[in-house]
This record gives sequence, C-alpha cells and structure tokens, in this order.
Amino acid sequence: MSMSRDEFESLVPPEYRGRRLNLNERIALDDMLAPPFPGPVRTAGAAGFTRNEQFEQRMDCCRAVVIGSAVGDALGAPFEFGPAGAFSARFASGSTENEMIGNGLWEPGEFTDDTQMAVMEAESIVAVGWIDEWDIWERFQLWRRSGPKDIGIQTQEVLTHPIGYPAAAEVYYAANPDSAAGNGSLMRASFAAARWSWGNTTGTAEIARRLSRITHGDPAAGEGRALFHMIVHNAILYRDPFLAVDRCLAFLKDGERAVFEDAIGPNADHSLGNGSVWGCLRDAVAAVRAADSFEEAMRRACDVGSDVDTVAAVAGGLAGAIWGMDGIPDRWIEPLHGTVAGQRYDADRLLNLCDELMGLSIPKHKARPSREFGRYWLPNRGPGSDPRADRHR
Repeated sequence: MSMSRDEFESLVPPEYRGRRLNLNERIALDDMLAPPFPGPVRTAGAAGFTRNEQFEQRMDCCRAVVIGSAVGDALGAPFEFGPAGAFSARFASGSTENEMIGNGLWEPGEFTDDTQMAVMEAESIVAVGWIDEWDIWERFQLWRRSGPKDIGIQTQEVLTHPIGYPAAAEVYYAANPDSAAGNGSLMRASFAAARWSWGNTTGTAEIARRLSRITHGDPAAGEGRALFHMIVHNAILYRDPFLAVDRCLAFLKDGERAVFEDAIGPNADHSLGNGSVWGCLRDAVAAVRAADSFEEAMRRACDVGSDVDTVAAVAGGLAGAIWGMDGIPDRWIEPLHGTVAGQRYDADRLLNLCDELMGLSIPKHKARPSREFGRYWLPNRGPGSDPRADRHR
C-alpha cells in the first residue's frame, strides 16, 4: 500500500520543511520522494542466478508504458482532428489489415511530437542523472529548432517566448487563464511515469508536477499529469490501476480535485474537449476501463475523435502498464519509429532508452564533468552549453 500524505511527510527531515530548497537539497529530497527502483532479487536456479519474477513483471510493464504510449501515438496520428468512430469505420473489428497506415504527414508507424518530447525528457534524465528543468528546456529547444513536423500551439508559444525559462510558461498562463490547461505535458509523460512508478504515490506526483511546469504554467496541467503518474504507479506495483483512482484523486491539490473527479468519474463531464488535460485524461481512462485487451483499448481511444493521437498515447501508456509487452501486437511494434532532433528512434531504441532510464544499462553517452562550468558535457552539446551559464541572455 502507498503511504498517506501525512505518513510520508513525517519521514521528510525537519531541515527540508517550510523553506525554499537549493539544487543539492532538491536532489536529495527527490531521492526520498521517489527512490530509484530496487534491483532484481536473484534466486539460485539450475542455470545459475535468474531475476526475480516480480521484478521482471514490473520491468515488462514499465517498458510497455513507453512502447504502448508510442504505439497509441502512431495509431492515432492519421485520425487526429477527425470525427468520432473514424478508426472503426476504416478498420472493422477482426480485420487482418495492419492499422499502422500513416497519412500525408505521418509515415506508417511514425510517432508524433507526443513521443518526441517524451524522448527528450528521458534523454535529459539519463544524461544528467536527475531532473534538471533547465537541461530539459534546452533539449526541448534543440528539438524545436530541428523542425518537427508538428508542435502544439501552446508548447510552440512557450518555447519561442523571448522571456525564456522559467517564466515563459507562467506568462502564457497569465495571458490565457482559460485555455492554458492543455494536454501537452500529459502527452509526454510515459518515460518519467514508468521511471518513478517504483517510488511512492506522493513522490511520482511531485515529479509529474515539476516536469509539467517546464512548459505548462496552469496547475491543472500538472495535476492531470500527476494523476497519470499515480495510475501508472498503481498499475505496475499493485496491479490495481482504476480501483485506486479515488485514492489517487486524494493526492491532487484541493483546487483541482473536484474537476478531475467530474472528468473521470462515472458521470464524466463531456463538455470538456480532449485537447484539455481533463478531457484527454477522461477519454483515455474511459477507453482503457472499458477494454479487455490492449488492442481493444487502442480501438476505443482511436475512435474518440478530435485530439486522437494524444488520447491514444495516454491510453496506450495506461494499457501498457496493465497488459504488459505481451499485450501489444507485434504488427504495431515492428513499424514503430520516429525522428527526434535529427535522431531516428525505433522500438528497440525506445526500449534501450527505457532501460537506461531505469538503470538497467549504461547510457551510451554518459554525462561528464565540464571544467568550464563544473557540471556536464551532454550529447550533441559542447562546452559552455550549460543553461545556467547564460540564463540571462
């Protein structure tokens, strides 16, 4: 069982409470909030030592969160902004035709900006070793300058705002208080949700809020991503994704809890479009809740209409946490691919990145200390590229 908020906060050392923390203190507290997942428990077998079955099952589900989200993204992309039911109208249930069809913009099996931004988050966490919002912001900028095929309106405006990080998201929210709760931070949550699913409910929720604030100043966007993280956490650790929703809702900030209760409850508010964080999570949760398999969840998610690729990406992450890699059809995994800041990623590379993030393999490009700034040389970046060195530029 997850600890309650009071139980968890009682474990936080007094010196961390009631004041602003510096970077080193935040790093230390992050480890307390969401400690790295435990290593495999090994048991002696006929052929030597084998990994504990529970560990393998959980790792399988973490990988499936990542691949499931990317698969949903690619499946939904050709139907984005289309009418409800378009997917089933194109592919009858039981059809043998591969549903990874692409369209004029996307190749068959190509994932969109949803997964591209998730990859950039994950690459940063692997390279730096913890969450460094400045580094993630710089990687988002690298990705934006590479000319992606699509980029969300809010994300584009925040990333190109002359004030830069960290104020750009807050400025956008202040100027657009009624439309800043988009699904753009929720859509890229798969890697981080998998990585911190091994911690505790409070920890993974706080991680989600921090990552959301990089581009989305509206607290609702952060609460929606936090709820996704918590549902994934319960699915992977306790095999209890939706029975625990009420418990997860209790961890949301008071001002947002009632809205999300209305959005994903039994009498869901369908007046909210799925381009919003509430509507997107509502449609994704409904698709997975009503399904008996990963395939059925994807069909339901791709039939919702409007922002189909993001709903399917979110639903794919949730469905992957439930049904694991075996539940995802090979015909959807094999053509999966995308280009992120000039680098090609297929399913194998996404899985390798997931393993690096979870600590199961050594990153191909490890961060190294930089003599100039005492921090890091990062992949595709030279000396002097630390964002703190020229943050006032």
